[in-house]
Amino acid sequence: MHEHSFSASIDWTGNTGRATSEYHSYERSYDIATDGKITVTKYLDRASGVMTMNAGGGGRFTKVALQPVVTFAAETDLAKAEALHRQAHAKCFIANSVNFPIEHVSLSRTET
Repeated sequence: MHEHSFSASIDWTGNTGRATSEYHSYERSYDIATDGKITVTKYLDRASGVMTMNAGGGGRFTKVALQPVVTFAAETDLAKAEALHRQAHAKCFIANSVNFPIEHVSLSRTET
């Protein structure tokens, strides 16, 4: 079987100056919410995936890796932010809908 590799870079550009400090303070085409006061100021993900082709010419994804780098406001408790990120991944409707593993390795940091 032949494999194709794919990659994508996702750079959130919705920070209009107040980041995610309030529900209406950022530009978005979808909603996000947390149980805690966490302010995201920047989000960048370099995702990759492998599609395995079958003998008949069709194929399917066999694995995907997400590697988000999330920047939070300087006063953010990174342990809390990382716990919320793990919780979001566990509840992700996409990850829970596919029949291949989605590896998720995030990097959380604060603004300097």
